[in-house]
Amino acid sequence: MGIYCNRKQIFAFWDKFSRIHCIDTINIRCKVNYVRTRTYSSSIAKDRYRVLFFGSDNFSLASLRALVNEQKSTSSVIDNIEVVSSPDQRTGRNMKHVRKTLVKQFAEEFGLIVHDAPQKSLDDWKPPSLFDLGIVVSFGYFIPANVLKTFSRGAINVHPSLLPMYRGASPIQYSILNGDVETGITIQELHHEVFDAGRILRQIKMPIPPRSTYKSLESILAEQGAELLIDTIKDLDVIRSKVREQDSEKVTYARKIQKEMSYINWSDQTAEEIERLHRAISHQYALRTTFLDRQIQLTSVTLPPSDSHPLTTQSPLFPGTLFYDKNSKILLIACKDNSFIACSRVKMELKKDIDVKDWVNGYDIVNGVTRFGI
Repeated sequence: MGIYCNRKQIFAFWDKFSRIHCIDTINIRCKVNYVRTRTYSSSIAKDRYRVLFFGSDNFSLASLRALVNEQKSTSSVIDNIEVVSSPDQRTGRNMKHVRKTLVKQFAEEFGLIVHDAPQKSLDDWKPPSLFDLGIVVSFGYFIPANVLKTFSRGAINVHPSLLPMYRGASPIQYSILNGDVETGITIQELHHEVFDAGRILRQIKMPIPPRSTYKSLESILAEQGAELLIDTIKDLDVIRSKVREQDSEKVTYARKIQKEMSYINWSDQTAEEIERLHRAISHQYALRTTFLDRQIQLTSVTLPPSDSHPLTTQSPLFPGTLFYDKNSKILLIACKDNSFIACSRVKMELKKDIDVKDWVNGYDIVNGVTRFGI
């Protein structure tokens, strides 16, 4: 059974039907067979994937947004998208406020079906239905083998490093902490036993802009990762034919950032190391030290111009020694190797974040004598 239409009308049916056969070339009439399929018989057509997306934060949001935009295109390789995200968290007084992940907020706004992940692990979890492709981006859970095997086309991940460098939860932070000048994006297959040990599908390199913070570098890498993800799934079979294993001899790790990392050791850390630490983790934990047996946070930290170092011609100073510059309203602090870090805002324990000018006025600060960390 079928209907006849002219050649112009064929295109109206193209998105719904396949197997278009010209049977009357003289009158330019065609028979359109009503056969519903997920793929077209045309040699230029590609599979359309039912995608289950796993994500939670701002980095993963860029990839989900790109997938939604790809699904809208006329030649899209995506048939359907559903989302798995971390469960809602209750916060505030009496735990009355419900906080959803950024990915969940976006998914609900665009009418995507969202599934809450279990609280701790996916070991006993099953996908809600059948999907072709799993896409995991900054999700925070390990995807076990029993979940991976449910995807007919496998599962892939967007990772913000040049794997096997910086496997783990914090690759962006460690690239800043270590003073790297280059980073990148890796699209990998998910490994059924080990985090970030999958075969590499695609990889691109990019320079790290000078003085990048975690948030600024995350934003750049998120967009680069989303773009590479779409390019990958459009030619997944071809790219899989060129897949390569990670070099196990070059593996390094980027373990989860802990609060203890924010405590400054003035004798063991140079100004450059402290400034990199601030750029890498201050979005999560402000740098901190002690003053008069109380904790104080350094909430705004930079490297001062080299000519602003105090007493540069005299003997090395004790690490942690303070100098307040009234002209620039900056607090200079001696670090390892007689280097100096500059701080413009501080927050004493149980107090508000204030300018160092106001803080200095409230305490008996003696330049070259008063010290942090004692």
